[in-house]
Amino acid sequence: MGEIYSFRCIACSYERQVSGGPGVGMTSLTQTTRCDVCRQLFDVEVSDRPWDQLSKISIRKIPCPNCEGFTLKRWDHPGPCPRCGRSPLDRGDVIKEWD
Repeated sequence: MGEIYSFRCIACSYERQVSGGPGVGMTSLTQTTRCDVCRQLFDVEVSDRPWDQLSKISIRKIPCPNCEGFTLKRWDHPGPCPRCGRSPLDRGDVIKEWD
């Protein structure tokens, strides 16, 4: 079961709700990514077969959901804020669980 958390930067007040790394459900495998252009975090589906690690695809082939550029990079908690880069994001409570 995957989980979505609330993340917040104490330096610039950037907030986002993402998994904070890989997320595994019964029907998909996701990864939190950051876009170098729009400086946002997104969870993107990297496989529709989470039980088969060989089915993972490169996030370089996935466009940013916001700006549609191919500049997504893997982001894992505790990673730096994508907006200001000054501090790691604080992880809050679980917002929701998904399958």
